[in-house]
Amino acid sequence: MNRSDSIRRDRSFDSVLNKLMRMRSQNHETFKAAMYNFLIAAGIAAFVAVCFILGPFVRPLLWAFLMGAVLFPFKRHLAQLLNGWFERLEERDSNVMVSICLAPLEATEYCGSLVVSWVREHWQLLTAGVGVATCIKLLVLYAPKGFLCAVWRFIVFSHSTLIQLIGFLNIYMLIAIIAIYLSSVYILWKPENSTKFVMAGQSLWIAVVSYGCSFLGALQVPVFILIMLYVGISIIYHMRTAEDSSSCIDKLKKLLDKTDFEKSVNNVSIKKQSLHSDAEDISLSDTIDSLENTDLFDENEGQHLSDIYFRCLFYACIATFLYRNVWMFILAAIPISLHLLYTLGNVTGFTAFIYGKINEAYDQLKSWAIEHHSAVLPLCLPGVLELNYKINAIIRNSLKSSVDLVTSILMIILMLLIIVFLGVFFCVNIYSETIEVAYLGKDLINKTITDRPELIDILPQNIQSSIDDALDNAHHYGRRKIETYIDDWLAEADSVHATKLKEQILDVWDRLIQYWIDVNKSDSTYGPRVPTDALKTTFGEIVDNPGKQ
Repeated sequence: MNRSDSIRRDRSFDSVLNKLMRMRSQNHETFKAAMYNFLIAAGIAAFVAVCFILGPFVRPLLWAFLMGAVLFPFKRHLAQLLNGWFERLEERDSNVMVSICLAPLEATEYCGSLVVSWVREHWQLLTAGVGVATCIKLLVLYAPKGFLCAVWRFIVFSHSTLIQLIGFLNIYMLIAIIAIYLSSVYILWKPENSTKFVMAGQSLWIAVVSYGCSFLGALQVPVFILIMLYVGISIIYHMRTAEDSSSCIDKLKKLLDKTDFEKSVNNVSIKKQSLHSDAEDISLSDTIDSLENTDLFDENEGQHLSDIYFRCLFYACIATFLYRNVWMFILAAIPISLHLLYTLGNVTGFTAFIYGKINEAYDQLKSWAIEHHSAVLPLCLPGVLELNYKINAIIRNSLKSSVDLVTSILMIILMLLIIVFLGVFFCVNIYSETIEVAYLGKDLINKTITDRPELIDILPQNIQSSIDDALDNAHHYGRRKIETYIDDWLAEADSVHATKLKEQILDVWDRLIQYWIDVNKSDSTYGPRVPTDALKTTFGEIVDNPGKQ
């Protein structure tokens, strides 16, 4: 066996790529342009092929998404506006052509009325914003620089002081303070001296809030200030919504009274219960309407056989996924076990017994806390509950009035995410299939060269010499390229360590090439082989002792 045959048997066809790279590095502009054009054309062809294949599936989905999430809500809103316009025409008995000519003027007047109504509704907020902006502008323009520097130093000092105070507390100190304070309240508190515990109780709640804010890092001071502002706003809101017309001092004093405090808290609970009852009435009416329309659904049941087919396909996909991932049944056992335990507790009455004990303990704790509310509860609690209820109602009503808009936005976001994920999925699959085809071609060529070496003689002599040249010079070209890169990277490093590190990296390259040749050797060949442990040892030497003797 001559040298050429042994090279063809032992070397992988992957080394042809090194030959191509060597030709590219020799500044063959024509070759580089041809390679780039080929790669661009191949990428465009693959993209066009994917578009042609997926076109019949994606086009209906895109049209359905466009009509359902974007065009239909806009069309419905436009139809409502036009219907309202025609109703106004009927009420005024106006001429259609004259009304069409006056439509731009009416639209302009309608936009002006919307702006005026919005300004009239939010005039307090707008006035406050304009006033604050004007004051800040005047302060920046006409205030002395020394005053601004003093204000800035005061802000920095306050910020650093708050950070130190917030960071002073830890969990053990806080638990000890709470335990000592609650013990003092339980032993020493009496209605006669309840006012002595007010400041201590409110200070304790401020300490709890500050400890919670200590986990926010750089945001701890802004969040703490926002919470304090929210508490202040809630107290003001509670005093403004109070039923009596007493002064602010009297309203603040009523917060210390047990009866008024309990009444304020219970009023918020009553509002929440009424809210839940309204929701139940709405759901009951929806249920009745759905029952009335059941017959219509039954009549149309035969028209939706495709739903059954898609449901069966969906269940088949789930069954296949579970069959290929049996470990998912272990995860499914956790919620099933919890459900079985909950059902067993309901059947035996154990759950009801536990809930009863918890409710009894909660009622006792609540009565004790209400009795000692000035010492153990924040006085801002009624205002916070009322403000939370108000904000919750505003958010709920705004979301309810803009369900179509929110749904459209969510559908657009979902569609964009689906497109991104599908694009990544298809790119990964195309890449993996391309690599698989390349490896199959490599194995086919290697197998053909190994089993039928006489086929190479069919090729022209210059092609065979080029392939032999590429196979012979790939290793040496790789070494030279690695040496060039390492010399560029370590140009400013110590020469001794740089030389040692370069030798270590080149050893890894030599053993990797030899390992690749050994993998492609047939079982009938003889000679030393490079095991996997040798590669690990060589690479580990670089990791443990880079550039050391």
